[in-house]
Amino acid sequence: MPVPGEAIRQGLLSVSWPGRLEYFCLEDGNLVECPAESATGQPSLRRYLLDGAHNPAGVESLRDALVSEFRYDHLILVWGCMGDKDVAATLIAIAPLAERIIFTRPESERSATPEQLAAILPEEERSKTLSAPTVKEALALATGMAQSGDLICVAGSLYLVGAARKILLGEVAP
Repeated sequence: MPVPGEAIRQGLLSVSWPGRLEYFCLEDGNLVECPAESATGQPSLRRYLLDGAHNPAGVESLRDALVSEFRYDHLILVWGCMGDKDVAATLIAIAPLAERIIFTRPESERSATPEQLAAILPEEERSKTLSAPTVKEALALATGMAQSGDLICVAGSLYLVGAARKILLGEVAP
């Protein structure tokens, strides 16, 4: 039974995979529809992108999406990852896109510390980094510094994205 190409396309467009290029907006802590254009003029609106990218291929896909699929004034990256991953390759690939990088530590014994992550970056990228001991504090920092046209991207670990979803949306990805 052949499936028409347009039906396949529409099906793919409607797929939702929490924690993978998951884009949403919050206004005063409430989930709202994201504006089609820039959010300038909506000072309390914050745009988030959650992606569990934690290996070079995943981060490359995230980087490509950030460059071609999303419009923003500044990218604020909240990053935490496991220390046993290819941390250098992933960080060096995505760090140049970010205006600010907030390193944090997901709850796992395997996770790298914010200090370890900052030390991996080239010297010219380190000046734009901040550290937060918890995911909750990292999100609060990012939310506080973001302007309405900015994008807050949370990435580096599925543990991190799960914690961020719970804090921001009150739920964990199924």
